[in-house]
Amino acid sequence: MTKSKHQRPAGSLPWWRATGVWPYWTMAAMLLSTVAVAAHGAPELTDLSLDELLGVEVVFSASKYEQHPLDAPASVSIVTREEIEAHGYRTLAEILGATRGIFTTYDRTYHYAGIRGFGRPGDYNSRLLLLVDGARLNDNIYESAGIGGDFPVDIDLIERVEIVRGPSSSIYGTSALFGVVNVVTRTGESVDGLEVSIGTGSFDTQSADLRYGMVSDNGVELLASASILDSGGQRLYFSEFDSPESDDGIADIDDEKITSFFVSSSYRDLEFEAFSSRREKGIPTASWETEFADPRTRSFDDQDRLTLTFDRSGDRAWGLLARASYNRYAYVGDYAFDYGEEDEPYVVVNRDDALGEWWGGELQLKRRLPAGHTVLLGTELRDNFRQNQSNFDEEIYLDERNSTVTWGAYAQGEFLLGQKLRVNGGLRYDNYQDLDSRLSPRLALIYRSSESSSWKLLAGTAFRAPSAYERYYHDGEYTSKAPTSLESETIETLELVWERELASGWKLAASLYDYDLRDLINYTTDPADELLVFSNLNRAEANGVEVELAGTLRGGIGGRFSYSRQRVKDGVSGETLSNTPEHLAKVLLTRPISSERIRVGAQLDYMSTRRALDGTIVDDHLVTNFTLASDLWDERGRVTMGLFNLFDESFGDPGSEEHEQRMIPQNGRSWWLELSWRF
Repeated sequence: MTKSKHQRPAGSLPWWRATGVWPYWTMAAMLLSTVAVAAHGAPELTDLSLDELLGVEVVFSASKYEQHPLDAPASVSIVTREEIEAHGYRTLAEILGATRGIFTTYDRTYHYAGIRGFGRPGDYNSRLLLLVDGARLNDNIYESAGIGGDFPVDIDLIERVEIVRGPSSSIYGTSALFGVVNVVTRTGESVDGLEVSIGTGSFDTQSADLRYGMVSDNGVELLASASILDSGGQRLYFSEFDSPESDDGIADIDDEKITSFFVSSSYRDLEFEAFSSRREKGIPTASWETEFADPRTRSFDDQDRLTLTFDRSGDRAWGLLARASYNRYAYVGDYAFDYGEEDEPYVVVNRDDALGEWWGGELQLKRRLPAGHTVLLGTELRDNFRQNQSNFDEEIYLDERNSTVTWGAYAQGEFLLGQKLRVNGGLRYDNYQDLDSRLSPRLALIYRSSESSSWKLLAGTAFRAPSAYERYYHDGEYTSKAPTSLESETIETLELVWERELASGWKLAASLYDYDLRDLINYTTDPADELLVFSNLNRAEANGVEVELAGTLRGGIGGRFSYSRQRVKDGVSGETLSNTPEHLAKVLLTRPISSERIRVGAQLDYMSTRRALDGTIVDDHLVTNFTLASDLWDERGRVTMGLFNLFDESFGDPGSEEHEQRMIPQNGRSWWLELSWRF
């Protein structure tokens, strides 16, 4: 039998699992790291100067205006550009996967984010709202949020990532079920000149990036970027296809090609932003019973957006934001099927095609009242004038042409009750032309026990409207049909949060939460006609705890240490849902050396066992990454080296309904080297 080089011999276990102390050593490392931070002399906020206190970062995405994180009506994490560079992240999935309570899975085609234990395989990230510079990115066909190679913005353009946990439909509407991720891009001023980056790494991967930023004398700011990546992909082994007729289970079609362009320009209160991306990805898993290792089986994702924003808010008593955008998303999936007999193969490429286009607009009015109160009013419109889906090969199975219009209106108020207690409440109404309308409330009680500490009691509901794919997709009733009725999924969440700022930039956070998710949309077989159809069938119940220490000391030593424990079960059977890890533990450290010209980073990620769709158990795993970044002699150049999965841990993620595999293997040991230069 042919084996992958990453397949562990039978009976062999990694040292950390063989000792029987799996997550405990990680939690011990977190405690030791915390003690080390304290021993380093981390001062309390009361010991800091006014200038240092004013330097504490703010968060925008929790309320659609800037707040101190201790005052935000949610549990929030912020990942900065410095952290992204220090750990060598190359995808948004890697950034999210390093933060508290979030885990990612990869089916060798797309990446998916699980939040607080909920991560159904192949759910297209439709229960997470993704923003770029405050504007919605989820498409209008699958309501998907691309976080892997299909994320349309180059990672080197990210200034920071804001991660808001919990239901946020009260201001954002659909898809903000488990949280909101806002990617804030760099400005022309921060780039300030010409930047060139070239990279190379494992799996025959090369990349090139070009960025230019400037601010003119009259205040016009410009940022432009172009990037390209070409990867041959990993050579993979799948035991389910281990036969001479299927190349002994070896697939060598994991290739990926990405091009992206980005431009933004601003003048005073007006900003224009545009981006375009193209991605082609080989599909090595033979999903949907396609021919194994056929190079014609691949996916194509295109995404384009134009946005014009007028923003006159900031710290003014009156604030106004108006935004208009045009969006386009196109997907093509080519799948090689054998329609012939056993002795006479007849391979045909079936094409799955989707094209979505929509205009969007938002108007928001903010009023800062005396005594620190803030009121926010807003409305949004989304005209999905093209939601086309087709499927065909030698005959046409699907040719759907749809269009829908949605709009929403929301109000939010933040009111101070004395010097320490504030109430933040919000309510949004969403109207769909052919679905039930939705009301989404949220309420937060925030008690500032001190200048550096906050208690938050949070309650809210959110919803996810069924996507055009779930409502309209069928194949002419050969194997699937469109549902006659489909309702929105809804979630109710209750959460208690404690946050304390220990020093300038350091924060300790802990959360207890409980949520009830109803009317889950599942792809299931109708017993009346044996056809697949989307239906509201399931319910999920969960509770969990999260703790995190994150920040940077004055000496430049940085870290992010987190532990999460969650239990997610089916609301009817009581069984644990698939792809739900009970334990997540993460240790991230960065340290400058040699007069801060060299920075080293280390990351350890532990994930406990998960159930596959067939009920079997997917092993736990511990992955270790190491990065080294150094400024060159005149500080205009920078070289970054990364070693990922340093100890070559063999692990996998649960497969989805379309996979024969119960587990999809992930990358073994790999490396990356990048050189950047500023002119």
